[in-house]
Amino acid sequence: MITKFMTEITTKFNPFSPAAKSARLFMSNIPPTARSTGTTIKTILLPRTSTEPASLYVKF
Repeated sequence: MITKFMTEITTKFNPFSPAAKSARLFMSNIPPTARSTGTTIKTILLPRTSTEPASLYVKF
């Protein structure tokens, strides 16, 4: 994935929920060098019992 133009990535998801699949897949495709190239990555893991919806925000 080309992260050259991404400046901030914010995710919030319950890792055990099927609704968080897109957030998990997106985060797994980010290269390990993304943080060192200036991309700010914020991840919030919700508890298993949380009913809050998953979210994924990308800022260019």
